[in-house]
Amino acid sequence: MSALDRKGGMESMWEVILWIATIRIESLWQILLWTAVTLSLLATYLNIKKRKSCFVIWAITALVLMLANLFHTHDYAQTTLFVGYVLFDIYGWFRWRRDERTKT
Repeated sequence: MSALDRKGGMESMWEVILWIATIRIESLWQILLWTAVTLSLLATYLNIKKRKSCFVIWAITALVLMLANLFHTHDYAQTTLFVGYVLFDIYGWFRWRRDERTKT
């Protein structure tokens, strides 16, 4: 029996709307997570090529995954890990920048 068959009326229509919204939110999380995975692979490639921009992409990826772990899965240990990654990305950016300046 569907939600519309059980209760009828406006209340059950809202249940259906909320159910559809939940599916769409789940899909958005999946899109966001797969985007973060793709960006992480790009950042790894840029690191291999010794491009400083890898740290920016990794920081964006870590921020996305930090928010996903905080608000979607409520995994606070993973959230803390990604906060650490963001801090290391910021440190890496400035360290590579400083090293580039001392080479010239």
